[in-house]
Amino acid sequence: SYPDYEVRQAYTSQMVIDKIKDREGLEVDNVEAAVLKLIDEGFGTLVVQPTHVIAGNEYTKMQEDLAPLTDYFVQTVTGQPLLTDTADYQRVIGSLLSELISYTDNGVSFVLVGHGSDHSSNSVYAEFENAFREQGLLDYYVGTIEAEPGIEEIIGKIKETDTGKVVLIPLMIVAGDHAFNDVAGDNPYSRKSHVEAAGYEVE
Repeated sequence: SYPDYEVRQAYTSQMVIDKIKDREGLEVDNVEAAVLKLIDEGFGTLVVQPTHVIAGNEYTKMQEDLAPLTDYFVQTVTGQPLLTDTADYQRVIGSLLSELISYTDNGVSFVLVGHGSDHSSNSVYAEFENAFREQGLLDYYVGTIEAEPGIEEIIGKIKETDTGKVVLIPLMIVAGDHAFNDVAGDNPYSRKSHVEAAGYEVE
């Protein structure tokens, strides 16, 4: 899409970098290492586009890693995470609705499951759910794995409706361990198992 630009990849999570090295034998740069290479190679413009869902701890860490290095460039531009403002919420909702258009049955609730964070930006998940409500989409819920709202809180809300089926949707950039195990896994702690235990059909 951008043939005039050199495109590089870096990860903010050292845990993920280490896992990729152990499992696949691949070396992936962290943000600092990737940018230092660009400085050494003489690039004048730096465009950094995070693939984070919210501006949480990893996004903050990325900004901290970039801060001492930006003076080496003539121009630096840093993009924002997927869910940053109201306009973002509306665009993501539009995309989700186009993906879920086949679900026309009544009695279906949709639960989006984000990672969750102890960062103050975790409030974005509640704001995102409110954006659904503002569009009259009352059967959409947004929860997290590692923060609030949790699955039991969402099940409590669903019990107040005539829902018979729950569709779980990972609200994540990649389908990794959280999506496969914590959301859709058959283990007793997965969101799928919690919802089934509450008496609902789950997809």
